[in-house]
Amino acid sequence: MVVPLGADHAVRIHNTAGTPGVLIDYAGYFSPDGVGTYTAVAGGTRLLDTRDSASARHTPLGAREEFALQVRGNSGVPDNATAVAVNLTAEEVTVPTTIAAYPQTYPTSENSLFLNVGQKRSNVAIVRIGDDGKIRLRNSAGLTHVAVDLLGWFAPGNGAKYVPTLGAARVLDTRAGSGVPRASVGRGASVTRCLVLRSRNRLGGCPGAGRGPRADGAGHGTGAARQQRQADGGQR
Repeated sequence: MVVPLGADHAVRIHNTAGTPGVLIDYAGYFSPDGVGTYTAVAGGTRLLDTRDSASARHTPLGAREEFALQVRGNSGVPDNATAVAVNLTAEEVTVPTTIAAYPQTYPTSENSLFLNVGQKRSNVAIVRIGDDGKIRLRNSAGLTHVAVDLLGWFAPGNGAKYVPTLGAARVLDTRAGSGVPRASVGRGASVTRCLVLRSRNRLGGCPGAGRGPRADGAGHGTGAARQQRQADGGQR
């Protein structure tokens, strides 16, 4: 998920039901001195569907299995692209699992989807492309079908550019009290997390700006890169 910062350098997360814990991992930011401008794909293009016999892979991902998906030179992605924006979907899950998307080396702390048995979930992710022109998908447990839809790519050019991090950095966790006071986000409540660029590839919080849950409805409909809310009792 790509979210613009407000005038106060903050992102806001609003909960409409239940009392979930909220986690935010940031994977990069947009800056004039970044590495690539974004080119959107009209309507999106499917790069992979493991249920489709005509796809690059047509069997589910097994436990701890990695699949390398070619993206450079695929569906218009240029050879100089540095990252892609994709919509990841997983379904027909046999056991609780996570799906990770990454360039080459598996980042043990970075996952894009969290699923329980029988669930179908989607999430938008910005994934750096490996030196071989591929991105990797990894399923942690059981069997899971996965689909990847291309939303756009980043390549050298003019304008606001994307700066990827070397790995996702957690900037908010309401369960542990990281970034905001430790508390569940109740129905109709919101949390605010201020983010400022402290040095290249490193975001930090504004002094005293992390605010815990407030039942005022402020900050409706916002989040951050690689953010996924989990309902009470759901896998994290």
